[in-house]
Amino acid sequence: MLNQEDNALFTQVGPGTPMGEMLRRYWQPVQCTEFVTGKPQRLKILGENLVAFRDTDGRVGILERQCPHRLADMWFGRNENNGLTCAYHGWAYDPAGKIVDVKEHDAGKYSQAFDSANHDLEPLPNLASYNGIIFGSLSRNVPPLDEYLGEIRFFLDLVILSTSSGSFGVPLILQGFCGAGLVLLHVLLADAAVLGFVARHVPVKQERRG
Repeated sequence: MLNQEDNALFTQVGPGTPMGEMLRRYWQPVQCTEFVTGKPQRLKILGENLVAFRDTDGRVGILERQCPHRLADMWFGRNENNGLTCAYHGWAYDPAGKIVDVKEHDAGKYSQAFDSANHDLEPLPNLASYNGIIFGSLSRNVPPLDEYLGEIRFFLDLVILSTSSGSFGVPLILQGFCGAGLVLLHVLLADAAVLGFVARHVPVKQERRG
């Protein structure tokens, strides 16, 4: 049984924690492509609160969830004009997190220093999809997704079906995959990394054989 200190070491995955920093080096399955729509949805990846949406041009964005102006929750934002607009003061962001519009900016409601400051939302550093599943990484330094998935792609190809048109559908039997199935996929992808982490941090007691 793990003691309290070891349990915290292996279960806490927020920024600055050993396990969290280790897992941030890898791709994480985030959501099924079909389920990211124009309606913003809340996501939490390794303890970080994010918002996912598909803009009016069909582009997927996954951004930090708090607007930098008054820290309003962007989950309440309006998806319009190819971006997500904060419901509080009308700051609008594209799927890459770039601020593209500020309500009443031209009316002189903001100081001259406003334009020289950074007001962007932090996007997920890496975003890609494979066979109908969106993957993201909280680190910029990750290998290409296909290379990272390796032989796991065979498993994904078995359970995710593609239509003849090349768009990916989620049949009824697979709709649950986007819930519990993503958890299983987390385990498959992280297994080797976590085992290596455990081996480095937990001494193994050698049993004597008589």
